[in-house]
Amino acid sequence: MGRHDAHRSSQGPPSHGPHQTLINAWKKQAIEGMAGVFSGKAGAAESNQHGEEEKLHAMIGQLVVERDFLQGLRSMSVGAEAGADRTGASAASCTWSP
Repeated sequence: MGRHDAHRSSQGPPSHGPHQTLINAWKKQAIEGMAGVFSGKAGAAESNQHGEEEKLHAMIGQLVVERDFLQGLRSMSVGAEAGADRTGASAASCTWSP
């Protein structure tokens, strides 16, 4: 074993792995999480998170519907303006059917 090899083995693992600070943070989170599992708090937190996730999905769905509706209105008004320019008709005379 050369001089450099002995120096490296005393420093620990090579530098291409996760940093020791990150490993310590993960370990702390795991220990805190285990305490919650045995106290019953983890199940309540998971249930709360599931409810929050469902609310967010509903909100996303509502926003998508609103966006699509507004895009439809915008394309109708753009189409009506283009038609008025070519034919001289006003946007009020245009009809829309689904």
